[in-house]
Amino acid sequence: MGGERILRYLSDKLDVKAGETTSDKRFSFERVACVGCCGMAPVVLVDDKPHGNSTIKSVDSLIDQSKEGED
Repeated sequence: MGGERILRYLSDKLDVKAGETTSDKRFSFERVACVGCCGMAPVVLVDDKPHGNSTIKSVDSLIDQSKEGED
C-alpha cells in the first residue's frame, strides 16, 4: 500500500534508519507491522495521532508542520 516507499523516503530525507533518531533529536521513526488502522493504510503516527492514506507529499507536510511547531 506504499508503506515501504514512505519508509525509504523518510530514511533518506531524515538521514536515519528505522529505529533511529535524528542527530538533532527532533525526529524518530520506527517500522511497525500494524497500528490497527488497516483501512487507512499506509498510516503514519505523529505523536500517537494516526495520519491515514499517507503519501510522500503528506509526509513532507507533516515534517514541515512539525518543524514549524518547534520554532
